Amino acid sequence: MKVVVSQPMYFPWIGIFEQMLLADVFVHYDDVQYPQGRSFISRVKIAKSPDTMWLTVPIKKQDKVNISQTTIDYSQSWQAKHLKSFAHFYAKAPFREDALQIVEDVFRFKDADLASLNIRAVEAVAKYFSIKTKTLRSSSLAALGASSDRLINIVKATGGSQYVTGHGAKKYLQHEQLEENGISVEYMNYENKAYPQWDNTFISHMSILDLIAYKGHSGIECIVSKTINWREFING
Repeated sequence: MKVVVSQPMYFPWIGIFEQMLLADVFVHYDDVQYPQGRSFISRVKIAKSPDTMWLTVPIKKQDKVNISQTTIDYSQSWQAKHLKSFAHFYAKAPFREDALQIVEDVFRFKDADLASLNIRAVEAVAKYFSIKTKTLRSSSLAALGASSDRLINIVKATGGSQYVTGHGAKKYLQHEQLEENGISVEYMNYENKAYPQWDNTFISHMSILDLIAYKGHSGIECIVSKTINWREFING
């Protein structure tokens, strides 16, 4: 059984949904420390070639808290700003209303913490594309430890035998340790399949909302990347 463990990101890029589509279980890694500095946990990029724009969720200043403990700052009207910016950038996109409806539905809940907002956003998009992968929060699992030890315990807690991950894990993952625990490791082999954007160019790594705005439900045809064994990835 394939397992993905991913920090919950704000309307993330297509690669997260490619991971989800390949997985039997997708674990939202919500009880890991919120990263210092800029990250895709609280912001995402949209585009209207050649212009791009970052949409950032404001958070209250807190030191060394988990993503699930990171409090969203509603003292400013950031939701209205995000909706206005998106509506402007995608004014001519054929499925703009589909994407806006997803955002409006997610915003309606006014989640207090960043993890809940991001998880709601990811699962709303998964529902739109009829991705039926089982999802869990790592905070709901009795999986202790740190780094690779924690990942091993999470995968075991889900009954998994294969761990699928993105490229960032190359820096820290103890691949042999996972194999010694009966868990094979696969890295995403991202295809970055192009689709026509507003002027028939293509800018990759945009929010999944970009794909929805331009392709609607048929955007599932672009969620196609597969995986490669970790040894091939590391030595390739």
